[in-house]
Amino acid sequence: MSDELREWQGVIGSEHDAAVRLKQEVEDDRMKLSRDRLSLLKSKPSNLPRNPLQRSTKVNLMNDFSLTKSVHIRHRLSSVKAEIKRLNET
Repeated sequence: MSDELREWQGVIGSEHDAAVRLKQEVEDDRMKLSRDRLSLLKSKPSNLPRNPLQRSTKVNLMNDFSLTKSVHIRHRLSSVKAEIKRLNET
């Protein structure tokens, strides 16, 4: 029983570490995305629409820090990376 408990503690510890790493990646990518958006807004003429993304739904980066499960953090990180890629292509 104690071996099984130690094994579960190891799994929980590694999942926690993975979640912390993913959360840090999301935060880093959020900062990069914010800088990219600022640069994009500064480089565009002011007569363009106020929404530089030209779509009705924006990435809501403020919700990133309320995520607790690693699978949700992975999904969020994927969407942030896709948004960065899309912004770099325009």
